[in-house]
Amino acid sequence: MLLIADVHLGKADTFRQFGIGVPQRVQESDLVRLEHLLQYFQPQRCVVLGDLVHGRILGPGTVQTWNDLVQSHPGTVFELILGNHDRNLQPVDLTLQYVHKNLQIDGVYLSHEPLTTPELSTHNSLNIHGHIHCAARVDGSSKKLPALAYSPPHLSMPAFSEFTAGIQASAGCKKIWVFAPEDDLVCQIR
Repeated sequence: MLLIADVHLGKADTFRQFGIGVPQRVQESDLVRLEHLLQYFQPQRCVVLGDLVHGRILGPGTVQTWNDLVQSHPGTVFELILGNHDRNLQPVDLTLQYVHKNLQIDGVYLSHEPLTTPELSTHNSLNIHGHIHCAARVDGSSKKLPALAYSPPHLSMPAFSEFTAGIQASAGCKKIWVFAPEDDLVCQIR
């Protein structure tokens, strides 16, 4: 299973619609990275932990590129857990086999926003979620990098979209891993 969060398809389309010159390649590079991950891992399921889209505006090229990507991986089921930005998503626009509010798999809760349900604390479960767009700085660097942040029982995924700002991971996180995409590097900083 491949888990990603906060793809924000159509964000560049939205900015351009309002006269802000954002190049389409910003979004295209995200989908190229997703294509490479799908080819490499060949997952049975690809679950987007919310905010697949940015808003109401999805250019025809964006819709076509997503649908082509899904169709080129017939062995992968594409699923969405609805996020706050997905409220205007029309299921007929983008190819998705399943859409969920939340999903539980063997004691692991998948959601867009962090869950606070009693099941998490009473059953020693894990909640993997998006929404927060965690990022962190490596010592000596001024650049924030996408981060995976663990603060039991929550594991917060970084935003998949490179065109989405990151929020500094909380000082209370037990573990933080950062991703340096240009170097294909993952390192634990806490």
